[in-house]
Amino acid sequence: MFKALIIASVAAATLVTGCASTDNSAPRELSDYMFVRGDFNGWNAVPEHKLTKTSTDRLYMTSIDVTADGSVYGFKFADQLWGAGANCGYQNKEDETIVLGKRVPVSCSSSYSNFVFTPAESGTYNFYMDGSVEPFQIYVEKAE
Repeated sequence: MFKALIIASVAAATLVTGCASTDNSAPRELSDYMFVRGDFNGWNAVPEHKLTKTSTDRLYMTSIDVTADGSVYGFKFADQLWGAGANCGYQNKEDETIVLGKRVPVSCSSSYSNFVFTPAESGTYNFYMDGSVEPFQIYVEKAE
């Protein structure tokens, strides 16, 4: 009797686990959860700095107004909760300082590896994240 109860319990657990599994092979859209957070927004996940899809596959961006007053802006790409795997800073120390238009790889498991950016002129800048490559890459360009 006891053996039959254990077999039935294992079979039921296997059935429930099998039904609960999902296909996680489709990549999550970065526009669903990722923001640019930094000195320009108090390091908050503000809606106007949430990434949006571009017309290029797996390329996301947001536009941010910055002032060229000599300030160095620190920033990262991250979700609302600074979650594991969604806290993206520089992967290599030599990529910490952003050069306009230069793509650099990111580490999305970083805690203190903030990018820094000193704009040469005030205006709107586009912050991009390319999810089509591994590791993901980011870059910044002056908006036209």
